[in-house]
Amino acid sequence: MLLLMLPRLVGGPDHTPVVPEEKEVNEDLAYEILDGMLWAADEIENETTQLMSNIRATEEVMAISLDNTRNQLINLNLFATAGAFVAAVGSMVASMFGMNLHVEEFASSVRAHMALSLLLL
Repeated sequence: MLLLMLPRLVGGPDHTPVVPEEKEVNEDLAYEILDGMLWAADEIENETTQLMSNIRATEEVMAISLDNTRNQLINLNLFATAGAFVAAVGSMVASMFGMNLHVEEFASSVRAHMALSLLLL
């Protein structure tokens, strides 16, 4: 709205010359208006710059948080894999020894064989 007034302040609406004293007052008013608008634009630029830096900082914090969560998941996966490996090695050793044992109670009794099979599951 103020920009629409500037041509009228410097010259008449049809760009007719204005009295010199009135022209100086109008020019001063125009400079004050422009100075105020420049100050407002600087404030907007400063706020925008601050908001952009805040957004970048928030993005960095979120990235760090996501990296930490990912590292925890990788650590959990590592422990689960190590546990599965230990269980597999233990069952492999037990199966090697179990194949060579002949126990007469388990060979003749179906119930004892089923009980042991269910116990191992």
